[in-house]
Amino acid sequence: MAKFKTHAERIAQVKVLLKGTKGLSADMKPVDAKLKELEKELEIYIDADAGQESLKAELNKATKELNKSAGKIDGLYRRVVDYAYSVYGKQGTELKKLGLMPWATGRKVSKPKV
Repeated sequence: MAKFKTHAERIAQVKVLLKGTKGLSADMKPVDAKLKELEKELEIYIDADAGQESLKAELNKATKELNKSAGKIDGLYRRVVDYAYSVYGKQGTELKKLGLMPWATGRKVSKPKV
């Protein structure tokens, strides 16, 4: 039994099988009903695959738009935060009202004793 890695591979292989059975109609008589069912199901599958590809394209477009907007927001946010720190200082109590944490006090790093 074949395992297909992609939808396109599955569609192509089933189409080849269906086309091949047309020339062997006498030999394939016992599975005629299954072949017709396979053809119908293939059409449904192709439509679903096309729909999925369309949704992927829309998702890709929305993701790009979202990332572009996120970049703008990050830049504007940094500017406003930098301005708030310049106005209120790095330890101002007003920073908490803005949802910003005061900067940690500088710590002196001592050199290890040798």
